[in-house]
Amino acid sequence: MKENLKKIKTYTETGSIEITDIDSTPLEEYSKQLSGLLQSSNVSILQTSSGCLIIRPSKITGILVSEEKVKETKKINSSKIEISEEEERLEED
Repeated sequence: MKENLKKIKTYTETGSIEITDIDSTPLEEYSKQLSGLLQSSNVSILQTSSGCLIIRPSKITGILVSEEKVKETKKINSSKIEISEEEERLEED
């Protein structure tokens, strides 16, 4: 399953807090899991791939969850770059 970037914007009485998470869970299921935090009467910890958010559910007025597809990136092998640079130097001499 392909991972997507989830943007979580938590609205409170005094403003909003936005965090991100990289997760392959479908948006609807992910949102239902987050809604479980609002049912708690205690302080909760929302742990994502970008960090942790300590929240008091009684102070949250809403949560907006959106997602974007994560673009795949390819790593460049540094040893290949070094070899090609060395070859360039030899050709110049």
